[in-house]
Amino acid sequence: MISNPDLILYACIAKGSTILAEFASPTAEPGIEEIAHKCIGIAPPPHHTTFSQTAKKKTYTFLIDDPFVYFAVYHHDLAKLESSWFIDRVKISFLELIASNSVRDLDNLAALCFQAEFSPQFREILALDLDLGMDSLTETMSKDSRNPSMDSTKEKTVPLLKKKKKKRSSGVCSIGGMEDKSSSGGGGHRGHR
Repeated sequence: MISNPDLILYACIAKGSTILAEFASPTAEPGIEEIAHKCIGIAPPPHHTTFSQTAKKKTYTFLIDDPFVYFAVYHHDLAKLESSWFIDRVKISFLELIASNSVRDLDNLAALCFQAEFSPQFREILALDLDLGMDSLTETMSKDSRNPSMDSTKEKTVPLLKKKKKKRSSGVCSIGGMEDKSSSGGGGHRGHR
């Protein structure tokens, strides 16, 4: 759910530097496509699945799922939860489209080859806010991106870190692996009379 679809200025799906489908908001500044094409041409940092950069009141976000890159430009006022949900929905919708369209050779894709098929998908994703409430957004986000090991919704409790065991003082001071028992009163050498 996107509370204000006008805050999504641009989105695209690319393979390498080839843009397969794109969406540009009518409220976006002129030339947003050229800026996006330059961003897609620059490789995101290695070993990242997501990458975001904010500059001049715009957030540029990459979601990398090799061999595809999902890229979006948002107005900086768009909540991070909404921007993450949007780019995840684009990815899911695109993967569903590919799964249903087994005719295409994914190794040799032409520029904008999915534009006609995916353009309605962009619009549908942006329009989902009319049909869904915030509960559905939270549920969708939690299903898509929740770390199961940190899942606390089942028990309605917050996962806790393992407590460290306290060391108990035995009255013995260890110095460099050797024990000094003289301060505890026992074990020190006593002279005989």
